[in-house]
Amino acid sequence: MLRIINAALNDELFFAVAKHTFTVVEIDAVYTKPFTTPAIMIAPGQTTTVLLTANQVPDSSGLFAMAARPYLTSVFPFNNSTTIGFLRIKTNLNTENLQLYNLPAMEDTPFATKFANNLRSLASSQYPCNVPKTIDKRVVVAISLNLQDCPENETCTGYNGKKFYASMNNQSFVRPSLSILESHYKNLTTGVFTSDFPERPPNYFDFTGVNPVTENMNTEFGTKLLVVPFGTNIEIVLQDTGFSQCGEPSDSCSWTQLLHRREGIRKFQ
Repeated sequence: MLRIINAALNDELFFAVAKHTFTVVEIDAVYTKPFTTPAIMIAPGQTTTVLLTANQVPDSSGLFAMAARPYLTSVFPFNNSTTIGFLRIKTNLNTENLQLYNLPAMEDTPFATKFANNLRSLASSQYPCNVPKTIDKRVVVAISLNLQDCPENETCTGYNGKKFYASMNNQSFVRPSLSILESHYKNLTTGVFTSDFPERPPNYFDFTGVNPVTENMNTEFGTKLLVVPFGTNIEIVLQDTGFSQCGEPSDSCSWTQLLHRREGIRKFQ
């Protein structure tokens, strides 16, 4: 059993062990319907548990390459290297002529789509998937990588001499001096955060089809939360954009909801 964690900052990664297959059984601490795949795609911060049977006969090296490389979906510069480790069968080491075999190519969108489509909850009588049927609020969140104009008297190393910022609905998070949770419990919210996080993107456009180099992608900065009454059933649509390196069909860069409750309040950061 392998528990794989993507510790990369901004890249989905393909991961494979040469000539072997994985049986995926868990994603982010949630059991999945097991399925077999020659490789996995894993988003930043995501964990995946797979079962591997070491039943392949090695060549004279006694090694099988374990390799990871990024999934390429963006025109912006990125680290396009391939990292390699080894699954060693007890024998002498010889690293010549190693083959990666079943590791997907960086632009293998069909594999990424097929892998994402295979991710299903157990949804059995023992492990039911109880989805709310009544929705109280619908929220659309566009997740993007923004290019910000470089401040005066500062050198920026981003694309076209600009700065990169991540954003949600064109809001780039500013870390407060006091943690949001602590300020909430101590009723010190004034000046720490505001409760006006937009429920929709400020501008609708072709999120994945426009040219990210020519679009104006300046973002706004703030510490904004979406605050709703406890018990509210919220449908959140996570919309990726063509501006970001994260472009997988379903995971949306592995953004997760940060929830906490007190006195009937649930907050989404």
